[in-house]
Amino acid sequence: MDKVINILKINNLRFATIAILISSCINQETDWKDMLNYNNFSNWDIYVAQPQKKVLNEEAMVDSANHYLAPTGYLSENPQTSVFSFAKVESKPMLIISGELIGFMTTKEAYENYHLKMKFRFGKKWKWLGSRPRDGGIFYPMTDSMGREFNIHDGDIGSFWSFGSIADIAYSNSTILPKSITVITPIIKTIIPSLRDTMPLYDVKGKIDSFGANIPKRQICIANPISDNALGEWNELELICKGDTAIHIVNGKVVCVLYNCRYKSGKQNKPINKGKITFQSEGGEMFVEYIKIKLIEKIPTGLIVY
Repeated sequence: MDKVINILKINNLRFATIAILISSCINQETDWKDMLNYNNFSNWDIYVAQPQKKVLNEEAMVDSANHYLAPTGYLSENPQTSVFSFAKVESKPMLIISGELIGFMTTKEAYENYHLKMKFRFGKKWKWLGSRPRDGGIFYPMTDSMGREFNIHDGDIGSFWSFGSIADIAYSNSTILPKSITVITPIIKTIIPSLRDTMPLYDVKGKIDSFGANIPKRQICIANPISDNALGEWNELELICKGDTAIHIVNGKVVCVLYNCRYKSGKQNKPINKGKITFQSEGGEMFVEYIKIKLIEKIPTGLIVY
């Protein structure tokens, strides 16, 4: 009889343990909030930089000097509603970022201490980009005075670009750079002088230094390892922000970690730990299956090795 009772106790303990694990998994899944309603942009602010003239073909969108920085005309009937839109693709509702013009989709809510996931694949490339790769980005945040970007650049997704923000990053310099960087260097190095033949790559074992738009040679930290899937395949991007630390993850691999994120306000450094999140349109069509977010209390273990 005692043996039967002990067996029942063990089984009850096992069932309780399994129930706790199942409950934990369910809670982890239900913690995620889909940021898209696949119907309208009621919880977003949309801005599209629309040129003055409408053109008849894509070739007319390229500026006469072939700078490939921005389109000089628009092709669609109403870019204000077509650059960001919802449609069914492969029988699934999706966000379509057309890439036709430069534009921004910004949350109305400010976030802090969060884990964000985005699943997307690239579509067409607009001719006004020239030889530049398909492009897009996540700014977290972007204000009038500064921006911190998780670059969605076909060939080095997850690179950090500073537009007034400052962060400490472990890196090593390299002359072996992804093609996505070498092809844009001669095109835009006059406005992004950090684009050079030798550039910093994220390196968890490298030296730690400050990166920022006003720091020579260190406005950009290139994602490492390059973890993009082949063009046309789906990519899952993750952005983890806890306090003034940010982690860029591409298809399950950490490709850049930012510490002590801050910005200059007068003579003072102020931490970047809260802000709205912006998704960019810039020449590369993107099909987005989801953008979801959950609040976190700590950084998941195993992601940072200092």
